[in-house]
Amino acid sequence: MKKSSRHHSHVSQQFSRQMPIQKDKGKSKIILLLIEMFVGCFGFDRMYMECYIEGFAKLFLFISIFILFPLSPIAGVVVLSAWLLWTLFDYVVVIGNALARSQHTPWTFCRKSQWGRNGEIQNGFIFAVCIVLFHIACIVAVPISLGGGTKAKPEMLPTPSP
Repeated sequence: MKKSSRHHSHVSQQFSRQMPIQKDKGKSKIILLLIEMFVGCFGFDRMYMECYIEGFAKLFLFISIFILFPLSPIAGVVVLSAWLLWTLFDYVVVIGNALARSQHTPWTFCRKSQWGRNGEIQNGFIFAVCIVLFHIACIVAVPISLGGGTKAKPEMLPTPSP
């Protein structure tokens, strides 16, 4: 009986040495797209991709808008413009990266992170296409909902007979 238990422990030790447990440390394009859509403006997109300095800088820029506007409206507008441009730039880069099915992470100066599973690039592409189609639908729907194009003009309506 002792021989069997020693043999079993020896086999399990060999197995554990041969088959190391690998954790998936890669990033998800879908999660990055969701972060970019909802809280990317606060720098969490950069933090998720392990660009912590840039992420905190973006968050600080957002917070400084509320500090500067009461003190100097001109400085507040400048900081607001910089923050809006940075947010728009990141949004376009992340969606463009997913649409291009790129193997690389969106920001070339921050190459610490890698994508996770193999199917992640395809899933990110499909999700990005859905986001773009949603934006197109919103662009088309807003003018229609504001009264453009679908309502008949009064002079085109038939006049009632007396």
